[in-house]
Amino acid sequence: MHSSIKVSNLQHGEVLTYPLVMVKGQVTGHKEVKVSGLISVKTKGTDQDWPVVGGAFKILLRLHQGKNKIELRFESVSLQINLCFEPPDRKFVVTPLYIVSKDHDGHFQGAAGADCSLGAALARIQLGAQLLQSVLAEKLWEEGVGRRTFGLERDPQVHRSDLSAEAALEMAPEELWAHFGRELVTKWGPEEAQRRKFVAFLACTRYQGGPHPSGLLHEQILALTKGHAALGGGGLALFGTACLHTWPTTLENVLPCFADTTPVDQTILMDDSGYRGTYGGCYSTTLGAVLHELCHTFDLGHTKKGIMGRGFDRMDLIFRPEAAADVPSTPPAHQVVDFTVNLKVECVTSAEPKVEVKPQLKKSRSGGANSLLLMDCTDHIYFTQSCAAILAFHRWINDEKLVKTGSISFDNESWTIKSSVGLRVVEVREGETQLVCNWWCFSPSRLLFVLPRSSIAEKSKSAPLLLFAQDVGGNIFKTNLPL
Repeated sequence: MHSSIKVSNLQHGEVLTYPLVMVKGQVTGHKEVKVSGLISVKTKGTDQDWPVVGGAFKILLRLHQGKNKIELRFESVSLQINLCFEPPDRKFVVTPLYIVSKDHDGHFQGAAGADCSLGAALARIQLGAQLLQSVLAEKLWEEGVGRRTFGLERDPQVHRSDLSAEAALEMAPEELWAHFGRELVTKWGPEEAQRRKFVAFLACTRYQGGPHPSGLLHEQILALTKGHAALGGGGLALFGTACLHTWPTTLENVLPCFADTTPVDQTILMDDSGYRGTYGGCYSTTLGAVLHELCHTFDLGHTKKGIMGRGFDRMDLIFRPEAAADVPSTPPAHQVVDFTVNLKVECVTSAEPKVEVKPQLKKSRSGGANSLLLMDCTDHIYFTQSCAAILAFHRWINDEKLVKTGSISFDNESWTIKSSVGLRVVEVREGETQLVCNWWCFSPSRLLFVLPRSSIAEKSKSAPLLLFAQDVGGNIFKTNLPL
């Protein structure tokens, strides 16, 4: 039986700006029969096997700088693809941190037998951040705005805090976020801090379980977890580490960790799994929460669906080759906080994004004229169109050669928004929840837009509303919307 291998998300010779890449594709047998088994991946210095399930595969590869020759082999059939990794010189970067209290040794809480040392924490954080860098690039490519992502400092740093572990365990999440935000600005200095987004993890987090009925609600679990946060905004995304023991330290363990069905013993360990109750569920939800909160630092609000809703719970679906399951509906458990360092016009309007139930052939909007690719959108994890537009033109993500200074203004009487370089996206958000209730994307950009008063639903007029606008230069404007 003759098989064929096709890569669906990357082109031969493609240049990437990040080191950890996902290669997706299909293996078909005689008469297009979908096959299962193992696909061998050979690169310089590595030779690994990855699963093929129902004809689909998803491979994680770490590229070295320059040209990478990659050989895929299934049974007697092989395919070679070349990818080039060229890290850009970035002014704006994401800095991963491990925050250790002044009287703490850096060990985090975890299951019996797990390596919870400071070194293990740094390895888990480093791999997690690189996975999210790759996910963001892949999701923006699926939305047709190019394979763009944030610049990432390669090695996480240890931040030795002046705060004691005892004091941290008594503080509310918002207090922890504000305290460490001030510490980081003081340590790095206002000017240097302005070019960084910190994604930080607290070593001191402790789940204080004990005898109690099984099946605790998420709010009850949070009440038993001290020194914990899941907050993002401005320059800092901050997280507890009570589930960090479920994260892998190597690429080979990413899929096994997502598939880990070990039940969480709620008497001794935090269960932040979106009510799945497994180690794999905890890994999926908490890794997704880091992406969700990090994107708040990139100025995204909340959406009803997708990554900026509760879609981040199912991060596992991005990496697992098998068919996607339905995304469970769980109540929001993460917040937005505000931390700043004194620091022919086509108009696409708000509509529910279409998520394909099955893959279908469509032309990649970021590719060339002949780049007809099978875009895999079956994992239900996506950015809405306005979120993707904000990220694509954000200073932390966009090509720095395209970043330029511009001004945006808003007239309270006429509801007119003006831009000196061209508006790319406008959103109206509910002030307290930051939920996006209306949005407009412009391609090409436009210098003027009159916000239609009729677009504001009556039920929204009683609540504070925020007007958000971004131009093609990455400049951002926010103001309360007068009603």
